[in-house]
Amino acid sequence: MMDERGEIFTEFGFIDDLMNRAVKAKGVDCISSSENIPVSPLGPGDDCSVLDCMNTDFGLQTLVTKDIMSEDIHFSWKWISPAELGYKVMAVNLSDIAAMGGRPLQAFAGLSLRGSDALSIKEKSEGILNGIIEACSEFDVLLCGGDTCASAHGDFISITLTGESVPDCLGRGRAVLRSGAVPGDSIILLGSLGESAAGLRLLEMFGRSGDCLLPDSMAQLDSTARFDLDARQRVIYSHIRPEPLVPQAQRLARASLLNSLIDISDGLVQDLGHICRQSKVGMVLNEAGLEPGMELGRICSKYGWNSLDLILSGGEDYALAGTASRESTERILSIMKQEFPLCPVAVIGEVISRDSQPGAYESDDGSAEGDRVEGALSIRCLSGDIISLEKKGWDHFADPGQ
Repeated sequence: MMDERGEIFTEFGFIDDLMNRAVKAKGVDCISSSENIPVSPLGPGDDCSVLDCMNTDFGLQTLVTKDIMSEDIHFSWKWISPAELGYKVMAVNLSDIAAMGGRPLQAFAGLSLRGSDALSIKEKSEGILNGIIEACSEFDVLLCGGDTCASAHGDFISITLTGESVPDCLGRGRAVLRSGAVPGDSIILLGSLGESAAGLRLLEMFGRSGDCLLPDSMAQLDSTARFDLDARQRVIYSHIRPEPLVPQAQRLARASLLNSLIDISDGLVQDLGHICRQSKVGMVLNEAGLEPGMELGRICSKYGWNSLDLILSGGEDYALAGTASRESTERILSIMKQEFPLCPVAVIGEVISRDSQPGAYESDDGSAEGDRVEGALSIRCLSGDIISLEKKGWDHFADPGQ
């Protein structure tokens, strides 16, 4: 998007500018509203803001995150129920805590709703609250309060979620950041990619049924058609009800196995680009490690979609991508196989020195160049060729179609 001065205006560039202005206004290198309030060594730019709370047992860090969901941007009442929306908005925030290797603690909800012919404000608010409470119960989070108001145009749901880092094997309670990747690390993916984006496409094409076939017609389908319908419902469910990988992330953080971590909400390429930028490294992905799951492969084959494109830039997966030493990677694979056998895990690439990748990482004055990390990411194709990956993913302030 262009601003009034003709300059490119992006979501992540805006966040950078906001943080820089806040720091300059305070006149310090970190954010703190008074000497009696915990200092934030890490403001916007990671999945959570991190507070060093001096009165916390074991020196654990407090984590704070906030996400907003807006009607017709993040969801449509055509294909999601209030309870499903309540669960999803909590899951999105829980995934941010997971991306820091943390434990979620307290939630605060904000609802701005309008009534409609299909759903009253009472139906929406009660359903959303039920979904929020379900997610809170599942992940041992206390819903502490919030705010509500009427909306004149569209519905908005916001969650503020707090958490804390978990002590590692040495008793240190430090959050896992995006800035810890080092050359030689393996890139590890927990969870599946591309299914949520495929599910959204099906919802936009056919609505909630997924393909004009209703569940009560299942008995009339042959085995192939039944599998196709199951696959469609599976990817739709991935979009409607994402699964935050909180216990998996906590387990690996306690074992001190991860050097960096991020959740995949805006697309794999976009989100790994944040690690590249903050760790000042490059990355090479392996196409061989990015094979689609059975359901995604079947859906893409049926509709002629490029599964690799959905995997690289689909977004709203809420999987986790991290980096670890090769020795730690072997332990991660073993832990995941033994303790979380239903959660997919794969090594999808390696971290390299930024000097090994062409392109600019910082401007001459040391500031970041917008939200791009040119040349930071490339992919090793099945043919053996290595090609550069353009930044692809979701940007709320981008022009439509970009």
